[in-house]
Amino acid sequence: MDWHEEQQGFLVRLNRLIDDLRLRSHVDLVPAPKEKMPGLYARSHVVVYPSDYPEPLGLAPLEAMSAGRPVVVTATGGLPETVVHGRTGYVVTPGDLGQLSDRVRTLLLDPDLSRRLGQEGRRHVERQFNLQTYVDKMSAQYSALMKDSVEGLSQSG
Repeated sequence: MDWHEEQQGFLVRLNRLIDDLRLRSHVDLVPAPKEKMPGLYARSHVVVYPSDYPEPLGLAPLEAMSAGRPVVVTATGGLPETVVHGRTGYVVTPGDLGQLSDRVRTLLLDPDLSRRLGQEGRRHVERQFNLQTYVDKMSAQYSALMKDSVEGLSQSG
């Protein structure tokens, strides 16, 4: 996804690599509005998110995993915290197109592995990124802050 067309140079290099590796029949680089993403995830065998921006979380890989698709992401920002390397997809070095293409090729050539990682990705999102988990974590944070505040007040007074 490149909503603001800021990654044109990267896309040129990526398209060249796709052609060099003769993967064009397996890869679609599709400009699409957000509303079409569920349908694109459903069509995909692998979702690649090679961001070079330090994303705080990276919603697209979570959406892809929730759709049961394995993902390949770069190790930037919070992306390594959302994708469990080797279990829900792969985390690769930013800018390393060889590593990126190797991981994508592995998933394309091994449908059973791709399916396993996709299924585990869905379970991972359901366990770690559901609303109840966030509410529980936030409540625990607030409780800890309140406890620290009360203890701080009682020690100073």
